[in-house]
Amino acid sequence: MNLFKGAAVQNIIKHKQAIMILRVYQCLFGFAVVCVTLFSFSFAQANERSAERRAELMTERMLDRQVLRAAAMAGRLSEEEAQKNSIILLERDALLSTERQLEKVLEARVLDRNAESNRDADIPTRPTPEEPDPESETNDSLGDGLGSFDPNGQTDTGDKSNDEVEEGTEQSEDALEEQLEDSFAEQDLNIAFSDLQFEQTLHAIENDTAVLKGIDEQRVWTNEWVIMADVDAKSALEKEGYEFSNEEHLESFGSIIASVKAPATYDLHNDYQLVMKKLDKHDAVLDLNHIYSNIYTNASEASDTSVDGISPGELLSLPGQGTKIGMVDTAINLEHSLLKDVMITQQHFTQDNQSPVFTHGTAVASVLSGKGPQYQGILKQVELFNASVFVEAKGSQSITTALSLLRGLNWLVQQDIKVINMSLAGPPNRLLEKGIEQLCQKGVIIVAAAGNEGPFSKPMYPAGYSCAVAVTAVDLNNKIYKKAVRGNHIDVAAYGVNILAAGQENSTIPQSGTSMAAPFVSAWIASQLPSQKEGIKWVELALDNCLDLGEEGFDPLYGKGLLPFEPGKLANAMPQQTSKAIL
Repeated sequence: MNLFKGAAVQNIIKHKQAIMILRVYQCLFGFAVVCVTLFSFSFAQANERSAERRAELMTERMLDRQVLRAAAMAGRLSEEEAQKNSIILLERDALLSTERQLEKVLEARVLDRNAESNRDADIPTRPTPEEPDPESETNDSLGDGLGSFDPNGQTDTGDKSNDEVEEGTEQSEDALEEQLEDSFAEQDLNIAFSDLQFEQTLHAIENDTAVLKGIDEQRVWTNEWVIMADVDAKSALEKEGYEFSNEEHLESFGSIIASVKAPATYDLHNDYQLVMKKLDKHDAVLDLNHIYSNIYTNASEASDTSVDGISPGELLSLPGQGTKIGMVDTAINLEHSLLKDVMITQQHFTQDNQSPVFTHGTAVASVLSGKGPQYQGILKQVELFNASVFVEAKGSQSITTALSLLRGLNWLVQQDIKVINMSLAGPPNRLLEKGIEQLCQKGVIIVAAAGNEGPFSKPMYPAGYSCAVAVTAVDLNNKIYKKAVRGNHIDVAAYGVNILAAGQENSTIPQSGTSMAAPFVSAWIASQLPSQKEGIKWVELALDNCLDLGEEGFDPLYGKGLLPFEPGKLANAMPQQTSKAIL
């Protein structure tokens, strides 16, 4: 019995051991499953990261290759563009040279033909300073280099039918083409001249001839003739039968401006040159009331708003205490935040009392003396006198007239202003020229923006007058402003690209143009002028010390160079001597 019990106990013990061993195996198996699962998950993540990294590396290599290809392509395009530009410039220079030669040949032939036929209706020319016109005594009765011309000098077709007129026009064009071809052969120009270039040159010459024959009616306020003469000349002309109306006395010029009607024996249109000779004897000038545009509207001066402009005071800062500067511009917005603390006296001289416009004058005034939390004009203290002369025209353009300009200048001189800033452009006008010359003789300095009509534009006025200081614009790298007018009349360059100036509704925006450069010259001159005995002569000597840019010495892009931006040192170092007047 005991034996049986012992065997049963042993069996029970063995059974429990087997169960324990089984459970141990189960635990080990479960642990192995967990390990394998974790290993598989980690392996999958590692593979995923490796794949992502390989994809990133491939993308980077592709981008690098694309960048290299793009850079190579950009380099090739840049080289091709430079070559094209070089070819275009060479062709343009050749074309311009050929045009000048053709104009000289054509002009000489026309003069010879007119002399042979003994006709009095000469086509006037406008000689350059380098090449005076040999016929100036007959074509330029005023001796001012502008030429005297008949504003209605078009050929009278009389009672001819339209077919006859067109036939005559075609014959004239054919004769002109034959004349040019003969000129090529006779002058032996030896220039490769394509048919397209020939047509372009012919068209340009025809346009120039049309300009010389007539007046652009869009640039004239009215067809009424205006005379400028002193009291004695007016009395003498009245005795000869001239009739005056709308008279106005301009004290600063010592002259009267008035609408004029010639004696019954004369007609201002048909006998223009004869009338001019009569007026010349009495020191009087006659012209139409030409229109002048504000430079801001001629070529957009608003720069890219994404470009950070520079405050004028960072480029040139002057104390300006006791300084007075005159402006002939649009009206100034006296409520603009940059100008509330500036002393500004303003008078309106708009044509026919029309409402003035506000934009450009506000910007120019801010460049001269604006004040703001992060803005400073050139002059810390200055008194501005503004002659508001511009009115709004079609196409949001602001315009003025020669008479408005003369009225504004007359008022500024009465305020004892010695430096006047003019940022406007238009055609030559005998009335305005005579007025500016008289002011220069009185020691008034006219600073005029050269204009933004582009490098192929003719001189714009008043900057084109010999006694005005013509200002062009450069950027901070001393490169010429791309839209600036070039020419031998340019006197000095100043910074005028991306200059911060007052905008609309108290804004401040970067603006570019020659009218942004002119205030630098006006402020620079006005701040030192009171200490100089002979202002105009001093200005000439001062400009001789400009930083030379471009070609060595004077050149038609930069004039005498960049305005010296340390006026105090220059003023003290200036020699007290005289020199030939260039202003």
